[in-house]
Amino acid sequence: MLALIFDIEVVFGQEWTKYINNNDPYKTIIKNIDQHFEKTGKERGSGFKQYMRWRYKLEGAMNSSEPLKNINAIEISEYDAFKRSLSKRNRATSGDGERKGPYTTQGNSGLGRINCMAHHPSDPNIMWVGTPNGGLWKTTNGGSSWEIISNYFVSLGISGIAIDYTNPDIIYILTGDGDGGDSASIGVLKTIDGGINWQKTGLSFGVTYLKWCFFIKIHPTNPQILLVGAIDGLYTNSNGGVGSWGHVLGDNLVFDLEFKPDNPNIYYLATDVGIKKFNNGIEVSTFVSSSSFARIALAVTPAAPNNVYAIFGGYLNLSGIFSGVYLSTNSGDSYTIQSNTPNILGWDNGEDAQTQAMYDLCLAVHESDPNRVYVGGINCWTSSNAGVNWNKISYWNGSPYVHADFHNLYHLNGTLFACTDGGIYKTTNNGGAWNDLSNGINIMQFYDIDFYSNTWLGGAQDNGTHSAIYGSQTSSELSVGDGFGCTWHSGDHSIQFLSSQDGIIRRQLGTNLTINSDLNGFWFTELTMSTNTYHLFANSTNSLLRGNQNVAVWDWSWPSTGNESIMSNDIRGYEQGTNDPNVMYVVSSEQIIKTNNIFSTPATWTLLTHPSPGPTPEETVKLQNVTVDPLNANRVWVVCSGFYNGQKIFKSEDGGTTWTNISGSLPNVQFRAIVYDTPGSDRIYIGSDIGVFYKTSTMSDWIYFSNNLPPANVTSLKIYDGYIYAGTFGRGIWRSPLFSTCPINVSLTPANDPGTVYLHGKQVHYASNSITSSRVISGSLGNEAIYTAGNYLDFVEGFWGKTDAFIEAKIGTCPE
Repeated sequence: MLALIFDIEVVFGQEWTKYINNNDPYKTIIKNIDQHFEKTGKERGSGFKQYMRWRYKLEGAMNSSEPLKNINAIEISEYDAFKRSLSKRNRATSGDGERKGPYTTQGNSGLGRINCMAHHPSDPNIMWVGTPNGGLWKTTNGGSSWEIISNYFVSLGISGIAIDYTNPDIIYILTGDGDGGDSASIGVLKTIDGGINWQKTGLSFGVTYLKWCFFIKIHPTNPQILLVGAIDGLYTNSNGGVGSWGHVLGDNLVFDLEFKPDNPNIYYLATDVGIKKFNNGIEVSTFVSSSSFARIALAVTPAAPNNVYAIFGGYLNLSGIFSGVYLSTNSGDSYTIQSNTPNILGWDNGEDAQTQAMYDLCLAVHESDPNRVYVGGINCWTSSNAGVNWNKISYWNGSPYVHADFHNLYHLNGTLFACTDGGIYKTTNNGGAWNDLSNGINIMQFYDIDFYSNTWLGGAQDNGTHSAIYGSQTSSELSVGDGFGCTWHSGDHSIQFLSSQDGIIRRQLGTNLTINSDLNGFWFTELTMSTNTYHLFANSTNSLLRGNQNVAVWDWSWPSTGNESIMSNDIRGYEQGTNDPNVMYVVSSEQIIKTNNIFSTPATWTLLTHPSPGPTPEETVKLQNVTVDPLNANRVWVVCSGFYNGQKIFKSEDGGTTWTNISGSLPNVQFRAIVYDTPGSDRIYIGSDIGVFYKTSTMSDWIYFSNNLPPANVTSLKIYDGYIYAGTFGRGIWRSPLFSTCPINVSLTPANDPGTVYLHGKQVHYASNSITSSRVISGSLGNEAIYTAGNYLDFVEGFWGKTDAFIEAKIGTCPE
């Protein structure tokens, strides 16, 4: 287990985060935030949804007696060490990960959140977008298609992009997710070859630095000067990111920055104490709104270089929900309020008392018309008189439709671009019509997936539950909001069950039903059909509930199975026996329990021995999920989250009485998913925050089964029809043929290569007889091609190993 000392201040613009601005233990932080929401409420716009997302990702990683830690920094370090130590024998000998989307969607739920974007300095068809968990994407045709150019970073979140206007192959990305807090920043990364290779800069945050950042800007006349806004002030560098960075305003959040269009020595900062004006690096003034505010966004325009536009967004449940739009016409020396009604930050027509300014607030001004102003919040509004009057130009629930929650707005060459929770959109007529440019960006954040026949289901953050026929590029929207557990009715596959936050379960083709409304407030609902009846199981905080028999008619109740009598923590996973369906195992982060009569009301539960108990419950290895041998319900495996080196997966042969550690050389990252394949040889796949691993009972150690799969957070694994499917949090759905022993002959061509110039990784192939290849192996960080054949290797016309590519070709045998 990591022993860490922390000096951490954590605030990223949301009211509840004031409770995590010190070194309190994790359990104290959670207690204080829960009490905050009990007092203020959990309604839409309160920040409760963002809090639960943040908590769900942290829950399994944290020792509750420790202060917070930068999970991203830990896992990137562990992944780098794992790659260096990985022997060829522990790499996959078969399987090829391929992206299965979704790439487009029917309906309004979108494909995933876009945080930010940047444009090429001379070619308007070239753009880049950054995502909270899916990395950096690029288009060269105005958004008709996209390619990822940061594929082999671990679950990379991006809050800002800066392009060197003298050499657009030089790109800086500000890591992390400042708006949503999905991932903490590891600092600024830089590429000088358009994204093929990336390096750290001098601004690098390690394990003990839990920071969220909001923007990176490049100086308009000196591309060596960079500025970054963060929760603890402004960071600056004048050497292209190399070397040390300056740091000012350490006691302030810095949300936004704009340079004066005709004099970049002057710039304006949006902070948590007001708008600050700087001249030649010296603060010269501060303006504060008369109303309370949560966050400020700024904008300027070359059409009126002395103008500074600002919007102050307020907190829900406090005065000043919409604190006002302000305008300075004297370069930020003074400001005049333009309007504070209607509430353009609300959900509907401006008459509601809602806001999400701490999560979504942005501002833009037309390049040639200083009176045309745009505000993004939940919807988008525009003003034709510099912010005095407003018209709504997008609707999250109407027409013209744009997905809710605007994170950035950009006006370029007469076009307004919007980054939202559903993707990237543009309008060329001030919002009269919008075009969705997101098609092809494979960034959906899945919590759960399921398969039946040739169709998949998936529940995703921000984008609801989707379904698609396998092979289709387009998914169908089944529900909106946040989608979680999902499954098919085992007796009537025309019926699907979906879930969303607070225990809302929907029967597709039917109605919604809230399970145990007195237990709402929990986050993830896992849904599983019984292995022998038409009962449906679902979890509610620490209770396992059982839907009664007639689920097809939807006239059923939700009796608890009684497990909450001995389970004190929220349920992380559960699994029913197949050969003996009366057996059920349930795991929380600190407990595993079992019943032999799951259909009794209540069932009789037994607290099993923890596989790796600590001296206190807080120091116990955190359990994450469970699977059971279909032929013997006494044979059970549990995977673990958290950072307990060498304690990742345990096996019991006697129903949980005793346990054996079978972690082997698994890396010290979080493991979230597990699935059992073929009975008899214990073929187990486990999903981690860096990909998939595989082992059988005859193997001495685990194989890294991630050929061409990016090191994404694998949240769900399913096996169907000879393939394993991985639902990832930020990179959509992937699939690979199941592990197989050595093939006789392998033919590798560009047509069957899942890679591109930017899509790199380790491609490891074995054959007992021959390997023939005409692939192009690009050279970049983390790219390897390893070929081993029993008799011969044939590199035919078209094969090309580019500069810096690592290629190993040899005659040899397949691994055991």
